[in-house]
Amino acid sequence: GDDELEKAIRSVLGSYYKARYDKVMASDVKTQLHLAVEGLRGHLMGKDRQGEIPITEEQDRYVLKLDPCGSGGVARQRVESGKEPRPDLFGFSKKAGPLTWGKERVCHYCAHCSMVNEILAIENYGHPMRVTEYPEKAEDACIWYIYKDPKKIPAEYYERVGKKAPAGAPRLNQEGKTK
Repeated sequence: GDDELEKAIRSVLGSYYKARYDKVMASDVKTQLHLAVEGLRGHLMGKDRQGEIPITEEQDRYVLKLDPCGSGGVARQRVESGKEPRPDLFGFSKKAGPLTWGKERVCHYCAHCSMVNEILAIENYGHPMRVTEYPEKAEDACIWYIYKDPKKIPAEYYERVGKKAPAGAPRLNQEGKTK
């Protein structure tokens, strides 16, 4: 359940997190982008499950559209559409918290992205490695942001996972863009 999920994810990730991500985080942002995409292709992203990941470049970040995410997104779609023969095997959070980006009813499997991309990255490197936008509806794409400059990561992305934003972190405006 919700109370044990963070402990379970930390237990699994703790065995390899720093050994894997120290090298990633020491890389330039283009290499971080390439490594993220390479890893995501192995999750069979996209409608055809062939690793399709549309990437757009904005002034301050790269935007990766996981439509659907080949792991949690596909599982969530099967459960919520009634196509999953064993929906009891897939848990969903009952309450909002740091592990669920402050949202209720987040797929337990998907919560590992908040831990990998945001919580552990902030704890180990001082900022999120990638920012995950968990979709409200199962049929919508999951979005990842890779910021070109960590100082441009909005404060809200720290706060929603229970972390304190660095002094001077920008804030988001009504449209979800940095002010």
